Amino acid sequence: MNRLNLVAPLINLAVFCFWLGLVGIGLECVLRISSKFYGHESNNFAMCRADDYLGWSNQPNSKLTFVRKMSGVHSLCEINSKGLRDTDRSWIKPKDTLRILLLGDSFVFGAEVSSRDVVSAVLERKISKIRKSEVINAGVRGYGTDQELLYLTKEGVKYSPDIVIYFFCHNDPVDNLTIYSPSVGFAKPFFDVTAEGELILMGVPVPPPSALSGSAALINVDASQRSEIENLRKSSNPAAKVYAANPIELLIRNSKLFKFCQFILQRVPSLYGPKRQKSAVMKDIEEKEWAVTKKIISQMKIECEKRSIRFLIYEISNGTEKGRDAHMEPVFRASGTPFILTREIFGQKSGGTKWLCFPYDGHWNKKGHRLAAEIINNFLLTHGWI
Repeated sequence: MNRLNLVAPLINLAVFCFWLGLVGIGLECVLRISSKFYGHESNNFAMCRADDYLGWSNQPNSKLTFVRKMSGVHSLCEINSKGLRDTDRSWIKPKDTLRILLLGDSFVFGAEVSSRDVVSAVLERKISKIRKSEVINAGVRGYGTDQELLYLTKEGVKYSPDIVIYFFCHNDPVDNLTIYSPSVGFAKPFFDVTAEGELILMGVPVPPPSALSGSAALINVDASQRSEIENLRKSSNPAAKVYAANPIELLIRNSKLFKFCQFILQRVPSLYGPKRQKSAVMKDIEEKEWAVTKKIISQMKIECEKRSIRFLIYEISNGTEKGRDAHMEPVFRASGTPFILTREIFGQKSGGTKWLCFPYDGHWNKKGHRLAAEIINNFLLTHGWI
């Protein structure tokens, strides 16, 4: 009798798990089919190529219609002969022309809007009402501050800009410690800071994506932090550890149902997000992210000053963020660089809604790009830079 009492619940549990699995498979199929009509069709990095110095860069002379059906995005992206989402510009600056170089990630690249509506084009039209100007868009999707510094010294300075504006995104510190991310598909160079406080460029030449296939993530962490991060194995670089990707992990990561549940949970702060407590080791990693970012920004300023270029930092916001990382403003101030804080302005204009960005995406729409250009133009006018 006791055995029967034990078997019955187990059978019920097995039946429940079977039906739960069946429902999960059904939902996965529904989400995969519906994504063909409403999902994110365009690959974020479809217009990029591997680069052994920068990690990746825009493919010169390429063209793509960028589509995000859930967000209502449908725009044509064209890359010029020098690998920028811009008109072709000569290395030689035209006489009596103010040249501004914009460094940034996907917000500056602006794949979600037309070339006419991207921040660089809007800003150029505004300044050109006052004086002859060129605003060069050097944005590349997924770039961190480290890659933007490398681009500046390798390519950006060839344009002889009068002003360089670095668009800081909240995920830049994390990107600056990242060596490889499966969502990007490319490896990247990275900087470390010596005991003397000097930047050291590491990971160059950057290995091709095929060399890191099967890795879930590769980040620059200390050996003492290994126990905090599960399933680590050593990479070819002793300063880095890699998350080992087992088959179950790969299956979950590629699941539409998992991504949908993650999307929902991220919008419930009490379940997912800022209220979670960070461990001591993760706090140490965060401190390192900001320490490296601080040094890179300072080096950007140095590179600009050596060439008598004015340097400005612009904080990226879409008006929906809650709070601001406590590290950010002190890091900006420590560099001695003028900066523009925009979270309050965007928040006030949007009322905390997605009025200035695309739903289910977060990148600026036309209004967001227009407001960003307006804020920068007002700063340049107020400070006599134009």
